[in-house]
Amino acid sequence: MFRNDSLEIWNLTDGGTACTGALDRFLVVGRILDHRLGGLPLKYQLNGGPLTPVAQNPTEAMRERLAPWSFGIDSIRSEMLGDENELEIVVDDGALPSIASVRFRRDMLPSGPCFDLKDRAATARSIEELAQVVDGPWEVQRREDDSPLVQLRTDGAGYDRVCLFTDPLPDGYRIDATLRVTHFKHPTHNVGLVFKWNDHEVGDGTVMPTTWNTGLAYFYSSSPGLRLRVGVGVHVDETGTKVGDHVLARHVMSHTRRWMGRIVSRLPPRGLIVSQLRRDVAYRFVADITPTRYVLRVGEVDGPDQHVLVADDPPDLLPVGAAGVIALNTAVTIEDFVVEPLVDDSDGVVRAEAGAAE
Repeated sequence: MFRNDSLEIWNLTDGGTACTGALDRFLVVGRILDHRLGGLPLKYQLNGGPLTPVAQNPTEAMRERLAPWSFGIDSIRSEMLGDENELEIVVDDGALPSIASVRFRRDMLPSGPCFDLKDRAATARSIEELAQVVDGPWEVQRREDDSPLVQLRTDGAGYDRVCLFTDPLPDGYRIDATLRVTHFKHPTHNVGLVFKWNDHEVGDGTVMPTTWNTGLAYFYSSSPGLRLRVGVGVHVDETGTKVGDHVLARHVMSHTRRWMGRIVSRLPPRGLIVSQLRRDVAYRFVADITPTRYVLRVGEVDGPDQHVLVADDPPDLLPVGAAGVIALNTAVTIEDFVVEPLVDDSDGVVRAEAGAAE
């Protein structure tokens, strides 16, 4: 992470290396720390190129308490990056004083459905060395035994925090992840896996579009619970109708906790949240993505119960896309994340390819 008195950039480190390959664009995301800059027009310059607008997203907290504004750059195409790069952010007030200058190298995510977080992150110092960040201040941390994990802290929880660990993959792979939620920021929250993640709609530099394209194998509090879902060009139209969204399967994890969550969220004191996912408990999310079937299995790592969702003959809406993790209004620790190739036999049984871990 890059940080100075003016701002912080969540997915760049001065003198560091940043991965690309999950998307056709290289996103730059962060937040403005100096409240005097909030709302002022900002521009960036990449490798001495033209000055281009930086989109800002003022939060209610910023307006009320002079808290940080978030910002994002989505207009850098991957081919615009060189082996060595310099990104400069300036205030567009005529004088154009620089408020940040970051030098970074470019690397590529590993190709194909073979990824192991523990191996990949063994020497990583920052999140951008092992993943392509879509949003959020994800961090690489170490356990007491020095093994790596990825963490999104409480103060970084927010809207659709996403990091991607693979390049675009065709069907025929398994994602096996261990996730632990450490904090719920809002009664509306989600956490789980993304697959077939594609670029969002590209903005004009002044706003960050919310139209999205991805598969989701996750828990979402504003649904029965677990869901298998694919969206293509998802947005709300002028009539208030959500379009492009396809829910393929859903499943309640705990009817009791679902009922309690609905009741408690309406009672004072506000801030008490009951989720079907238990806080500080490790859950294993396993998603099989094949041409003929999507399967999601979720259960506590140390528990006997496992919840299973199956979507047979899913529509081929997104042929390829990257795999990663999503977290809405939750602080979460990614304790493990493995992607391995699968074969889908004619009898409908999914098996790991020879040599792949079981």
